[in-house]
Amino acid sequence: MAGIRHRQFMRLLLSVVLAAAGFMQSSAGWAQTGKLQSEIGEHEQKLAEARRKLKFREEATELNLLGELYRQAGKPQKGLESLNHRAKMAEPRRRSTYVEHDRQDLYGPGAGG
Repeated sequence: MAGIRHRQFMRLLLSVVLAAAGFMQSSAGWAQTGKLQSEIGEHEQKLAEARRKLKFREEATELNLLGELYRQAGKPQKGLESLNHRAKMAEPRRRSTYVEHDRQDLYGPGAGG
């Protein structure tokens, strides 16, 4: 079981590293600003809803999508923040305490409890 979790964590880490490499190649001029901003707004709403309902898989999915959308929109720092939040959720040794502690740190008082 620990081996499976380790592999899952390593895959996530690799995907974050590859995404970060993609950020280095992004171009703000290439972004379709209006459509991307609309999609970002839509996924920000879905993320807020997933957090409110404590649906961690949906939250993780939205963070991944937002990371890519921000990259496409020429906002690599915001994209990396989304992916870093996602990576923090997936750390095996922290997963059991995520709801109790990290959600409050990431999203403010009253979250996760």
